[in-house]
Amino acid sequence: MSQTPFTLRFGILSTGAIAMTFCESLLKNDYGPNYSVQVVAVVSRDLERGKQFGEKLKQEDGDMKVYASYDEFFSDENVDIVYVASPHYFHYEHCKMALEAKKHVLCEKAFTINAKEAKELVELARKNNVFLMEGMWTRFFPVSRRIIQLIQEGKIGQVRNINVSLGFVGEKRNSDKNHRLYNIDLGGGALLDCGVYCISAISMITSSLGYKLSKVQSSMHINPETKTDDQCSGLIEFQHENGKPIFGTFNSTFVNECTRTLEISGTDGMIVVNNSFHRPVSFSLIKSTSETFEFSGKGVDYQEGTGFFYEIKHILEMIQQGNIESPIMPLSETISVMEIMDEIRSVHGLIYPKELNELNQQ
Repeated sequence: MSQTPFTLRFGILSTGAIAMTFCESLLKNDYGPNYSVQVVAVVSRDLERGKQFGEKLKQEDGDMKVYASYDEFFSDENVDIVYVASPHYFHYEHCKMALEAKKHVLCEKAFTINAKEAKELVELARKNNVFLMEGMWTRFFPVSRRIIQLIQEGKIGQVRNINVSLGFVGEKRNSDKNHRLYNIDLGGGALLDCGVYCISAISMITSSLGYKLSKVQSSMHINPETKTDDQCSGLIEFQHENGKPIFGTFNSTFVNECTRTLEISGTDGMIVVNNSFHRPVSFSLIKSTSETFEFSGKGVDYQEGTGFFYEIKHILEMIQQGNIESPIMPLSETISVMEIMDEIRSVHGLIYPKELNELNQQ
């Protein structure tokens, strides 16, 4: 007698490109005989845009409802989990509404615009006993999991330095200064868009080795036209009870092309992820003996969006088991990464309008 699969029904809060890529990946992948997924609802203030979004998705079973009202969307009893892919600026508001409705939540990076918002959401999720996770898909790729395993096994000795970069020439991708990438009212800027990947990768490695944040230094250029950062670099120091620090350096940019690589240097070798570390499919382990070993990811071959498979499969397992937090993307690390970015922005005077309004009301 076949077992009924565990089904997770998604409600989508956004009709943008990332939301579409996520949904296409969600529906086209096979999660095995024990799991199934559905997209049962989408919400958009523009009802026609919501309908167009729904028409692009093809599902073999189940109708998808399109809402123009957030209240109606969050009241839909068929929605088990809400995927939040709105601009950064609205993540707190949208996640809060979902959590208050006692829905599980997967929220795209950057989780919120600051640590204060992140902490409030974590507290609310725990209070209502619902699953909450930042959608940092990088952590769930097989390559990322294998790298952590090798580091913990000491294959490159003691880690001493991590160097990571991510960015692109913004004007080549979108020249509209009101686009979410640059718009200060939407939480734009290179730090929250690209830097969050870099800092989260550094945190993933250091936390797996028991290191704690010690010091943050940074440089930032704020575009005088957009009032948001178009380039940000930093040096983050982590300490361990062994007294030997790890230095993590990062560069996030909208003004130049970069290698998009992740380099982890240890006393006995290096691990290098070449090109697009944030969606890794292979890496090299370079030993100090001049030996080089090449590793490739296993499972789903990478195409645009299929990397979401690993993240979604993990969420299915977590919620089926009754867990409300991921051990791979812990909420404590989400908060820690936000605190690092808060400190960087504070030093360089980058304050979002919402934060300024809150300060003026105090």
